[in-house]
Amino acid sequence: MRWSPDALRSLERAIEEGRRVSIMRRGTDFTVEPEGLRTEGSREILYGRLPSTGETLDFPLDEIDEYDDLRS
Repeated sequence: MRWSPDALRSLERAIEEGRRVSIMRRGTDFTVEPEGLRTEGSREILYGRLPSTGETLDFPLDEIDEYDDLRS
C-alpha cells in the first residue's frame, strides 16, 4: 500500500482518538486499537492492541496491504 497524506492523517487521528482500524497484512485481516507510531531505522511501525486478546502487535507501514479507519 502506498500511504497518501490523507491516509496517514486518518491513521494519526485514529491513534489520537482511540478508534479501531482494520489492517490487512499478508492476507490476514486485523482489527487493531492503534496506540502509536515509532521509527526503527528507516521504517515506520504502527503498534497497537488486538481488542480480543489485548496482545500488542507491530505493523511496519510498508507491510500493510490495506488500511481502513473503523469510525463508529
